[in-house]
Amino acid sequence: MKILVSFATNSSGTQTASKIISDTLSTPHHEVTRIDIREVNKDELNNYDLIIFGSPSWYYNKTEGMPHEYFLKFMGDNPDLSLPDKKFAIFGLGDTAYMTFCGAVGHLEEYVAKIGGHLVTPSLKVDGFYFQQNENTEKIIAWTNTLNSSLQ
Repeated sequence: MKILVSFATNSSGTQTASKIISDTLSTPHHEVTRIDIREVNKDELNNYDLIIFGSPSWYYNKTEGMPHEYFLKFMGDNPDLSLPDKKFAIFGLGDTAYMTFCGAVGHLEEYVAKIGGHLVTPSLKVDGFYFQQNENTEKIIAWTNTLNSSLQ
C-alpha cells in the first residue's frame, strides 16, 4: 500500500509526530512517503492508497483552532479537488488550555469530506505533545497501529 503522510508544523511537534507515524507504518507491506504539505502536488494524490494529514491548531486571522497556514493555503488553492472514496486519516496537535482544542482536525475532516474522501479511523488529537512526549508518543503509536489494522 502506498501511503502519504503530509504535515505542517510550527515548532516541529507535528513533524515529529508525522515521523513516528511514518516509522510505525513502514513495513514490507507499505511504501510510506512523508512530506510537508507545501511540497504536495495535488495531481499526485491519486497515486496513494491512503493519505494522512497532520496539523497543529493555531490562531489565524483572528480565529482560534485553525489549521496551520500552509494547510489553509493548500485547501484554498485546491477547493475543487476531487478524490472520491480516497482513504484518509487525520491527526492534530493542540493544547487543552485553549478554548478550541485541536480545532484544525475538524477543519481537515470537513475538507476531506468536501473532496469526497473518507476517514478510515477516528482522528487523533494530541494534547501538549512536548509536555508529555513519552505518553503522547505511545498514544500516536497506538493510533497508528489501529489505523494499520483497519487497512488489513
